[in-house]
Amino acid sequence: MSAVGKTTNILEDVRRHLAPTDDILAEARARRARVLDAARAHGGARDTYYSGSIAHGTANSDLDADCGVVLDRRRYPTLGPEGDGEGSKEIVSEFRDSVAQRLREDDERVDVRVTKRRAIRAKFNSDVDGFDPSVDLVVALERSHQPGVWIPNLPEDGWDPAHPAEHTRLFASGSKTLVRVRARAVRLAKGWNQQYKRPGLSSFNIEALAWECVEESMSEGEALHEIFAYGAKQLAGHDTDDPARVSGPIRRLIDRDEVVKRLENAAGLMQRALDADGVDDDEAQETLSELFWKYVVPPAGSSNKSAFAARLRTGEGVRVGATGLTLGSGTNLKRTRSYGDAESR
Repeated sequence: MSAVGKTTNILEDVRRHLAPTDDILAEARARRARVLDAARAHGGARDTYYSGSIAHGTANSDLDADCGVVLDRRRYPTLGPEGDGEGSKEIVSEFRDSVAQRLREDDERVDVRVTKRRAIRAKFNSDVDGFDPSVDLVVALERSHQPGVWIPNLPEDGWDPAHPAEHTRLFASGSKTLVRVRARAVRLAKGWNQQYKRPGLSSFNIEALAWECVEESMSEGEALHEIFAYGAKQLAGHDTDDPARVSGPIRRLIDRDEVVKRLENAAGLMQRALDADGVDDDEAQETLSELFWKYVVPPAGSSNKSAFAARLRTGEGVRVGATGLTLGSGTNLKRTRSYGDAESR
């Protein structure tokens, strides 16, 4: 495969299209710091940590900032399975009220709520480059005799084992080349996944699959193909294991058969694009316009019935014009363009 072929150039353009601006990243990190400062001020915290896509280097523009506060067992000896079995709901509500009060002292627009499953979410209701990064704070409890922490399971008023610090270490492990190609392929795979009205996988699931299968010798396109192909094979049999081997398997967002079907189709399209790279530029662009239907338009003069079909399946990226259905550019990100839109380049 040519290192500078059309497929390579299009993937780089899509990745830049998805990437957060420096201002978005800076604001997300600043908001994360404010939330952690508010959590520390409540007292009883032994440590804090960063987690999620920003910490892992895999953030796209539609990011939020993930972090956690680890409680001191001497302050909360009754909490959790290794204490007196006290549940998670009360302490999470307590921290929510405290964090909300402190954040609203500086900005009354901030809305702080508890999510359905485990986190305290702070929404700031203030856009930066068209995005409004929220912050998810997890109130965690140190595990006494095993790696990781206990994190809230709010529906059951209980605690689940997890190891977010190990996830961050693992996703940053390997040579600089491996870390870079893995992160870039993950960002592309996440962008593909988010095109659907109902994404099939969580971002963490995609990261875990990439950690298992991407190799240093792969190009960006080859790594993306491997995530699709490997993911389809693995998920056909079982859900993805926790990379840290602390939590249970990672939950799918939709039906297994549908996830596998999407991944198999994506793997086939990506292989076609790789085969066309440096050989047939129009074929490469046309194939990638089906894979990334929100971000890549077909080459001039192409009917690309497959791209129409892909967009119609999801109900996105299609608009009705004077001459009937036409392909749209999809959701705008950071005032950028779809690849192949010459007027906006």
